[in-house]
Order: sequence, then C-alpha cells, then structure tokens
Amino acid sequence: MQAGFSSRGRTFYFALKLVQLHGCLWHTCEKMCGGTGKDEAAASRQLANNYTTFCATACTPRPRSNQAQPTSALQAGTVLTVSTSTESTLEDSIAKIFGSNASVRPRVTLVSFADGAVYEKSLHMLRQQVWADRKMLWTDVQLRQDPLFIEHSHLFSKLADITNSYPLLGHKQQRPYCDAFKPIMILAAMRKSSRPRDYVLWTDSSKYNLPRLGAEDLLRALHMLGGRSMTALLHCGCDCTTLSERYMSQTRLISRVTADLYAEIVPRPVLFSTHGLLATHLLWAVTDENKRLAEAWLQLAINHPRAFCTSHTQDQAALTVLAVNRSLQVVDTCQFMHPPWLNMRCYDELKVLQSAIGAIARGKFVMRTYLQTDG
Repeated sequence: MQAGFSSRGRTFYFALKLVQLHGCLWHTCEKMCGGTGKDEAAASRQLANNYTTFCATACTPRPRSNQAQPTSALQAGTVLTVSTSTESTLEDSIAKIFGSNASVRPRVTLVSFADGAVYEKSLHMLRQQVWADRKMLWTDVQLRQDPLFIEHSHLFSKLADITNSYPLLGHKQQRPYCDAFKPIMILAAMRKSSRPRDYVLWTDSSKYNLPRLGAEDLLRALHMLGGRSMTALLHCGCDCTTLSERYMSQTRLISRVTADLYAEIVPRPVLFSTHGLLATHLLWAVTDENKRLAEAWLQLAINHPRAFCTSHTQDQAALTVLAVNRSLQVVDTCQFMHPPWLNMRCYDELKVLQSAIGAIARGKFVMRTYLQTDG
C-alpha cells in the first residue's frame, strides 16, 4: 500500500480487502443480514466503521421466497432462507416446521440487557424481532425495579463498586455489575413462563452481536434441540479449521484468582484442563433444573463477588465453574465453523446471534458433556 494514506484511508483499504477476502459483499450481507449488497464502497465504509449498523445501511432486504422448503431440509442441514419480519411469515414458518403440532411448539422469551447508548442500539434491534413470544429487554432502569435485584441490592452495590474501581485484567470494557444481571434476568423470565416446554433465549447486547435472526432458523433450532438446552457454547478459538486453534484455552478466559477462590467447587487443575465456554447466547429450556442452575449462578456472585468479577469473562467464568462441577451438557459448533468469519476470527463469528442459532438449525453441532470436550 502506498505511503501517505491517512488513518481513515487505511481503515477503508483494509475493510475493502476484508470484504474481498470473504468472497464478495453479497456473501457478507447474505450471512449477516439476509440481504444483498447495494453499494460496495459505501458498505465497506460502514463495515470499517461499525458492524452493528453495517447491514442497516449496506444491505437491501432479500425478497421472500414463496416456495415451500422440503420437509427433509431439517435432516439434510439445508441453509434456510431468512424470513421477512411479518406475522404471516412467522405463522407460515411455524406451520412448516411443526405441522399439526404447531399448537404445542415451544414459546420463546427473548432476554437481554443494555447500559449505555452504544449497547442500546443492539437492544433496539432486538425489539424489532418478531419471532419472540415475549421480550424482556431491559436497561438499568428496568433492572433496578425487578424484585430479585431489589432483594439482592446490597450485592449489586458491591458489584458496582468493584466494576468502578477494580482494573479488569487486560479488558478495557468494564461490564455493569460484572454481568451478574444475566442469571437474575434469565431466572425472572423462566419464572414468568407458564409452560415447561418453553425456552428462554439470552443474547448479549454487544458490539460484536448483530442481533438479527430468521424465524425459521430459531424454530428449527428448537426442533433440533428437542427439549434440550444450549446451556452454553464451547468457546471457539481463532481458527476453527485448525485442531490446535479450534478451542479457546481456559487460561485465557479465567484468572487464577477466580479459579483459586472457586477451588472448593472445582479444583484449579481440573478447571484449566477444559475448553473455554461462551455465554454470549444461551437457549435454556424452562425446567426446574435450569431454574436451580440460574439460582446457583447468582449464588456464586453472592458468595464470592471478587471471584465473580476478577476474570475478564466474569459471568462466563462463573458459569464455567458450574458447568464443570455439574458435568453439564454444552453445545460444540466449533468443528463445523468455516470461513468467512467476523473479524476473521472464529470466536467472533460465534458471537453473532444468527451464526450461533443458525448452526444448531442446520444440525452443525454436537452435544458434549463438559469434561468430555476433547476436539
């Protein structure tokens, strides 16, 4: 590249090269938004500037196909057309996947939290999703009104103090309350669900997550899970096509301080012998067992606030401790992940809601009992 390029020019240049490396802009829009590219130069600028707003400005909606998908698509792992956001399309998708059992299909409560304008953009996109039967999309105002939060207000004051004063290990973004709001909101959503076959879908409102999801992908993912939970995802590494880099090392995710303070639950050598977990997206069946899991997750913050907060993954580190201790079933999509990836990293791609749920919808996953996670 010629000398004398401005910083903005270099950003645009590398963004354009990234799009070219991924194949073409059409593929990027297809994968992330369910649309087609309309202006490659403008889209590249948006891609360089902000992935969250990329599709809103650089992609046009894909026309809805009226042709019915074959019944065997689920078994064949066919990539499904992303449904347009209309009520009739959602009903068509329900009838297509569940047929005569449509009346007993699982209902889904969509749950997320955002604090600050940057993250509330993601929350706003979630509000536009039509496939959720119920939504709990909270800011700090709604969180503070929740009875569970009020019950544990002393804990959250302590967590807020830690967040404001404790330098997170190598992590620039300090999460509100060390993300301990996550088990509270999941538990609140499960307690409000009236049917045991329903699900709660948590997704982070983050800079990585483009929170758009096709209705058919969600419904097929529920069908594939068949009542099981996506309790957590195995944390992919940078390059999922290489066995040595397919999974993230636990030592990169959990600090020794956290491991030592939770050693009475899981010895540190055992904890560090496992692959990492990702808690960006959680799809939990509404069961008494999962309610107890959410309660235990919150209890880890109550018992050891410092241990909960010290690792830069925070809530994720605590959930990992529970997953090892209880030998939970986790979802492994890493071995099926192929480029192109967001930011050219496999683990960033998995932080995109459509990528994670879409993999399950296509059957590109295996369920593993934690501690039995050899790649």
